[in-house]
Amino acid sequence: MTKEHQANMDKVNQAVSDSTAMCKGVIDKVRTDLQTDNIELRTSISSTIDKLRADLAVENGIMDELIVNNESPSSSFQTRPHKQRDQGD
Repeated sequence: MTKEHQANMDKVNQAVSDSTAMCKGVIDKVRTDLQTDNIELRTSISSTIDKLRADLAVENGIMDELIVNNESPSSSFQTRPHKQRDQGD
């Protein structure tokens, strides 16, 4: 192998080594950023689910109260039977 070939091979090896190091750095940063984003997303989803559960509990309480109020004898809400119309109309 000539000195020129060896010099070219050394340049290629150095370029590959530099590219590998650069790519590793970029990949490590992307991985870290994705992990951070994933943690933030999970936290946001958990917070949203907790809020939805709390809202549902409030709605269930309101519905339960409406049912109790509508079933009580002192309720002003009364259902009336539906009157059927004459067929001759």
